[in-house]
Formats: sequence, structure tokens, C-alpha cells
Amino acid sequence: MQEFIISTGEEQDHSEGVNSPSYAQGVITGDIPSNLPSVPLDGQMRYPMRKGVIVALIVICFMLATVSAFLGFLYFTPQKQDNLESENKIMGIQAEVPENNFLERKEIIPSSIKDKIFYTDLVNIFVADKDGDNKQQLTEYQLGEGDIEELELIDGETLGFFKCENFFGEFGCEIFRLNIKTKTISIVKSLDPLVLLLQLTWAGKEEYAYTIQLPREEKLVGRYINGEKEVQLFERKVSLSTRDWFIEDDSQLRFSPNSDKLYHIYTQAKSGFDFNIYIYDLEGNLMHEIQNATNPSWRTNDSIIYRNYSNDLSGYLYERVLSSNKASRIERSVEDAYGAKVSSGNLLYWEARGRGRSHIYEFDKRYNRLLMADAAFPVWLSEDEVIFARTRKCEVGECNSPGTLEYEVQFVVDAFYVKKLSSDEEVRIDLSEETLLNGVITWLNKHQ
Repeated sequence: MQEFIISTGEEQDHSEGVNSPSYAQGVITGDIPSNLPSVPLDGQMRYPMRKGVIVALIVICFMLATVSAFLGFLYFTPQKQDNLESENKIMGIQAEVPENNFLERKEIIPSSIKDKIFYTDLVNIFVADKDGDNKQQLTEYQLGEGDIEELELIDGETLGFFKCENFFGEFGCEIFRLNIKTKTISIVKSLDPLVLLLQLTWAGKEEYAYTIQLPREEKLVGRYINGEKEVQLFERKVSLSTRDWFIEDDSQLRFSPNSDKLYHIYTQAKSGFDFNIYIYDLEGNLMHEIQNATNPSWRTNDSIIYRNYSNDLSGYLYERVLSSNKASRIERSVEDAYGAKVSSGNLLYWEARGRGRSHIYEFDKRYNRLLMADAAFPVWLSEDEVIFARTRKCEVGECNSPGTLEYEVQFVVDAFYVKKLSSDEEVRIDLSEETLLNGVITWLNKHQ
């Protein structure tokens, strides 16, 4: 769901040679050991000690030179910095020091789940190698016990999810944690039987947030839990009447990269159309509201990528910087962009036209390139690997079946593949495409 202007299917080079500043700091300190010989009690330096005297003098001279250089550095550096700032002002350049919460972080994939994918058939949870080999079933639920929803990778050893059974008018929703290695399932929270759980996201094993719907009161309520602490984040009106979902709809609750805030979107709230993104701190204070927007994704702790949803420039991707509350359209993105995924400065998304086309956008170069045609739903496996769905044109009646889209797109998914970006090598994942359409979970794509 991002905006890049590409009107044809041909790959275009839009690189402008824009270089990103790099920052490096390093200070090495340490004690210089003394090997000076002892002085005789009679005060006379004997011949065997002459070599020690020479060494001592050399060491002392070196230490004096080091101190002089350090004092010179302290004296001249501020003056040099002042001169640089003066030159920048003359040239009209305003130097900016990046904030920590705006820098993109390089993810370190835990070795235990490297090259692993997690997925669900809605009844049970599975793990497999990236090519589909070594498939393991992690749960033993039975059909009719409720669907597995909001599957998320909490850390390298834990998955989180929820289930609602909806038994005789009671939902019976519960939140669970699953230990990947031992396959142990823990009940984290059991909700009131009359409450419907809609969304769930995690910041840690004991820290999570969720939204519930109170049908009799027409309310949508968001809550944040951290151990024994519980905070109501928001309460909004929700329509009891439902409508069919379409491609612009979204339902997300996600912590920021630093887990100090979260965004929420549920497009069927209010009167059934609530295309706004709400950002809250962990005390329930509304920090920002991005109007006429859908399909958000955190880029950094201070910025969100989203798809514009309005009559004016609808369908393009934008970035909102929270600290400045300024939004800008992402250059060279394409219209009809969906499924934005960010990793280490690169943006992955797919274009909902024809049979789908997948793109990658490099922020530092402001460069967009077409990864592959007839491809949709790309997600990051690693910084050099992407998982995507290979598509084909619908045959008569096929596009009314599950797993297909009917809004500006007419295709069905044939299979999922892993593509290595550095070599363009593609490997088919030997798993059911219908199952993988429920969502592919990786360390760089933690949520279903």
C-alpha cells in the first residue's frame, strides 16, 4: 500500500544518486604500562641501567606528545565546528542531527528461527523451512474449536495468538502464548464470554494490547497490558451492522519499533467507514490522527508509511513523520500500492493491477524497481530474501473463490516462492498456497 509512480510494467531506474549521511564515533582509551628501571640508592646510574633511561625518556616524550595533541584537538575542534556551521549558514544548508527514534534498525534474526516460516491453516499452527521442508505441527487443536487469529512472533522462541469459539451466542475468546521448542501452550487471558476479541499485538511475553467489541453497547475498546498494569487506550463507537470487506479495508493494532506507542486502524468502526489511523501512547493519550488513510506500517519509531484513501490522489503511498506532524508522498511509488513492509531502509509492496506486480523501494537512493510481474503479497524473509505469491489470470468463475481479489485485480495464486534479491534465484515453497494465504510469519514479518 505505498505510492510509487510507475505507469508501465517495465522496470525503470529512478536513482538520483542521493547519498545518506553516515555517522561513526570511536574513542579508544587505555593506560600505558611503565617499564622504567628502579633507581639505585646511591643515586648513580650504572651502565646496565642506561638502556632503561633511554626507554624512559622515549616513553615520557611520547606521553607529552600525546597530551599536546589531545589539548590541541580540544582547542581546535570547536573552532572548526563553528567554521563549518558558518559555512553551512552561508550556503543555506541546515545541518540536522538524526534522532535515535528516527533511525532504521537492522534486525538480527535469532539463529533458532533463521530461514524458518510460521503459518496456520486456521485450525493449527505450523513451522517449516523456507522451502517448505521439515514441516512440523506445533498445536493439536480440532476442527470446530475456533479459528487461530492474529498469529504473531513475539520473540525467537514464542508465538502469540487468540481463539474465539462462538458457542451458543457466547464468544469464549482467549489469548495464548506458544513455546515453539516445547510446543507448550499457556493461557494468557480469558475474556468475558460476551466480549468479541478483534485485534491483538505483542511487545513482549507479558506486554500486549488488544481490542474488543461490546456488541450490546456498540463500543470498540482498546486495552494495553503490561504485567499487572492495565490501561484503557480508547473507546469508540462501532456499527452493529456489517458490510463486506474490500481491498481498501484494514484492521491493525501494532506497537512501534521501540514499543513506546502503537497505532490502531479498524475501517469498519464508527458508521462502518473509519479510514483513519490513530496513534496512542501507552497511557491512552491520542498523540496523532492520520485522516483519509489505510494500510499503515511503521517505518521507524517516528514515522508511518500508509496508503492515502481519498478522492484526491487516492491510492498513493505517504510517510507521516510524527515529531513534525508532516506527511509527504513517497516519490516514484506507484498507484494502487498495497501491503507495505519495511526492513533496513527498504520498502516492499505490491501493485494491485492486472495479475499483481511486486516492487521494492530504497529510501536512501529514492529508487523504485519492479521485482517481478505476476506476483503479489511479498514479505521479507531476510534482507536479501523475499517470499511472494506467483499469480495467474482468473478463469471463468475462479475470482469468486476464497483467496482472490475482485477490486482492480483479477488473479488467483498458483504457489508461493522465495526470491533471493542478489541473484534473482527463485525456489518454490512446497506448501499449500491456500494455507499460506492466511499469512506467512517470519522474523521480519512477525504478524499474520
